[in-house]
Amino acid sequence: MKGLNSEYGQALLYADKNFIQLYPLKPGFYLPADLRSRMAKWELTHNLQQGLDLVTDALSYGLVDEAYKISEKLATAVAGWKTSIPKAVESFVTAYNKLKVTTAESATDSGDATRWQTLLGAAAVEQGTHYTLVHWGDQSVSRESTDRKLKLLESNYKAFYLWHALAGVVLNVPEKKLVVILADKSTDMTRLREALDGSPIVSDAFYSANHNVVVMSPERLDETGRSFAKFAQARYQAGWNRDDLLLGKYPELKPNESGTDVAMISTIALVDKLVDEEAAVGMVTREANRQLYSSSGVLPQHVVLPEWIDNGVGSLLHKPKGPAYTTQQNRTVMTVGLAAGYGSPNYVLVRQFRELLATRELNPSPDELLRNTLLDRYFDAARDLSDIDPKPKAANDGSTGLTGSGGGTSIGPGPQPGAGSIGPVPGTSSAGPRPGPGGGDQPPQFGEGGGTGIGFQPSGNQWDLAAAARKLKTKLTTKSQVTAWALTFYLAKKKMPAMLSFFAELNKMPRDLRLDREMVLVAFCTKFQLMNAIDPTTIDQAAFKRFAQDWVDFMKAYAAWGIDIPLDATNTDPNQGNGTGNFNNPGSSAGPTPGGPGAGPGGSPMPPPGGPRPGGG
Repeated sequence: MKGLNSEYGQALLYADKNFIQLYPLKPGFYLPADLRSRMAKWELTHNLQQGLDLVTDALSYGLVDEAYKISEKLATAVAGWKTSIPKAVESFVTAYNKLKVTTAESATDSGDATRWQTLLGAAAVEQGTHYTLVHWGDQSVSRESTDRKLKLLESNYKAFYLWHALAGVVLNVPEKKLVVILADKSTDMTRLREALDGSPIVSDAFYSANHNVVVMSPERLDETGRSFAKFAQARYQAGWNRDDLLLGKYPELKPNESGTDVAMISTIALVDKLVDEEAAVGMVTREANRQLYSSSGVLPQHVVLPEWIDNGVGSLLHKPKGPAYTTQQNRTVMTVGLAAGYGSPNYVLVRQFRELLATRELNPSPDELLRNTLLDRYFDAARDLSDIDPKPKAANDGSTGLTGSGGGTSIGPGPQPGAGSIGPVPGTSSAGPRPGPGGGDQPPQFGEGGGTGIGFQPSGNQWDLAAAARKLKTKLTTKSQVTAWALTFYLAKKKMPAMLSFFAELNKMPRDLRLDREMVLVAFCTKFQLMNAIDPTTIDQAAFKRFAQDWVDFMKAYAAWGIDIPLDATNTDPNQGNGTGNFNNPGSSAGPTPGGPGAGPGGSPMPPPGGPRPGGG
């Protein structure tokens, strides 16, 4: 049997043709090892640009401590450099020398965590360097879990500031410790979100701008995560212990158990641990970063921001949980990312952007696409269940990942508010306050992989109205998230100073009111020099079109990211597997394996280390 040792524990690996499939990467493909090897070579030359590239790659791999070590060595090399220094390197080192002092200092405890503890009736408060974690004690979550979450928060804090330093930007650090609340039970999340006026739950957590707190769920909220948790718990209740299994401790086998059973539950235990870690990373890299953007003064805390900004910055450095599933040539393909992604494209959203382009689901006119994004029209469409983009023409490239018929589809009787509408359904009325996409207790986990089911194609009376509404809402919600992220990603990569200046302009706008969208559009065009030089009160349409085209062209360069794995599972019922697997070649029992980055069909490799970076990213 094949075994695996990891930082999360060890396991005997099990695979069958059904619910567990193993896809080994090519030998030697291990990001930390690759980075160490390149660091050793760099230390022989101290080429400054290569040193900056190493910092960038270390962050994109999620190796934050290594990124800081390389940064320190690069700063030392620059201090003794006798010849000209590349401008980008000089800018970064200047920013790094400032932030390394401020991020190392412990923030002051404001006492807010104790106040929240009393208000919520929580059991304990854990102190970190820059955070305080409010939680309900060992009865709710283990000490290991709270320690791990604090560690993730602190690591993300350092990554957040270092990533901005790569653009020569030094952001302010909060003087007081930031408060994060770990809910007692996942069922408390809806109540807490309503009480704290929190943002929609996208990644098992939410951020409350009014109170400047992040609230995290103790477990995953998505249907896939909950189903797997129940599946694993049933195995543990049969006498297996996850912690012991990950330590390589196995109980005495029962008469009806075999080594295959040990391998199967051992694999499940390791996956269960990874699923927990994946969820925690997803929460921290989205909601904690949204909190940092407010706490550092980049985004105003008490201005009701445009939804594309609120969601775009949340997704900017977000590590999604789970893969993205698409259909290519009538075959399901799973796209996975292997790194935390600080600065690299969000591998789920970039794949969804690619699919929306391939199937003509996005507006074919770049300037209309940009205008719709800036005016939050895609978020309106998700609420109104009305696709505002033109009906796509049939794609001829064979990439059918999205099956939606897009604009022009109408289902059911009643008024049709626009192209692609299906009429109002309960909970989706366009009247009254609009809390944002998802709105309800458990909105679709958009941008989180797990098979978003983008698009739909009803046929006659085959589907009922409610089912069609859910499908369309998922598609339109995904479109709103994808466009918000894509624009923010482009601005952060190519126009960071102007983006920060634009955000600062929003800070001057009226408090606690939803901003006038046309005012936001004008502010955007002003900061990005898209106003008419002759009549500065009007937008230069030609410049606006060029800007939009540059954005779309830039995003096309990022259309390939992650690793594509073709799935060969006709039966996903774990009770119907053959129970054997192939432990000598675990990948062989599940069809073709990718063999390494880029080997799977679909041509979606992660860029090779040190390789081209579109736009200098």
